[in-house]
Amino acid sequence: MKKNHSYFVFYDGNCALCQKTKHQIEKLDKNYELEWHSIQNPSILEEFPFLEQDRIQKEMHLLVDETYLYTGFASIKRMMQVFPASRIITPLFRLPGADTAGRIIYQYLAKNRYQWFGRTCETGACSIHE
Repeated sequence: MKKNHSYFVFYDGNCALCQKTKHQIEKLDKNYELEWHSIQNPSILEEFPFLEQDRIQKEMHLLVDETYLYTGFASIKRMMQVFPASRIITPLFRLPGADTAGRIIYQYLAKNRYQWFGRTCETGACSIHE
């Protein structure tokens, strides 16, 4: 495992929404703290054997300090705590019902991401299964 980053993000590189989200988060990452990994990379499961293929296809994963694994909405919440510019919204995550609403909205978007936002694979032979 690479040691130069504390945060490893596993995302769907074929998903247009995921690509846009990555791009927006990279704008906040002024110190290049996140290391992004597309789940379409065939070596991901070898390099990070604790990842489960069916789960990483369903939601974003964030590995912190090679110890803590956050998934879905929890990964977004944790990333927002990393950057000073996004910390202003983190108190919203502590509002009553925010976790439940965040999880439901995240899961709904993730489930429908290809139908609503399309794919970004150039060959048309995307390797992720819906």
